[in-house]
Amino acid sequence: MNIALITTTIHVPRLLTEYAACARQEGVQQLTFFVVGDKKTPEETEAYCRNLETTSGYRVVYLSPREQDAYMEKFPKLRDMLPWNCIQRR
Repeated sequence: MNIALITTTIHVPRLLTEYAACARQEGVQQLTFFVVGDKKTPEETEAYCRNLETTSGYRVVYLSPREQDAYMEKFPKLRDMLPWNCIQRR
């Protein structure tokens, strides 16, 4: 079974370390964390996500504001419907 957890954040999402540990304890083999940054998200979030991927063995995808901007250039109408600082950016 593939499992994904998607979250937006304006903080370093340190709780994901505990989520990963619980998943491992429950025998979850495949888990992907998607962390969607916002304008207020600290820069160290990207390093935290890379480290979590290394230490947990689970995939961790961090989408920085810069990466989101580049991707959403292809979808200007959708981009306008998903403002910064809102949970809908997930």
